[in-house]
Amino acid sequence: MDLATRLALPPALPLPTPEALSSYLRSLPAPGVGFVLGRREGGGKGQGEEEEERAFMAVARAMRTTASFGLVGKEALEKGKGKQLFR
Repeated sequence: MDLATRLALPPALPLPTPEALSSYLRSLPAPGVGFVLGRREGGGKGQGEEEEERAFMAVARAMRTTASFGLVGKEALEKGKGKQLFR
């Protein structure tokens, strides 16, 4: 993905489904660096979770030109259990 495309996207891509997560992982350049943060949908977030997400997004904004970031949804996390996350 070129720099202009990377800067046009959100700092961390939403990855709510297993298919979205799989597509994200396939899109990483080889060699590439990708970071994901698991999120619970539905219920409210605790204070620690909100702070964790704020910090993750700050790093994603600062490093978006050199690494890829994604926010993994509950469905993708649950269906992906036991599978290799990164190749």
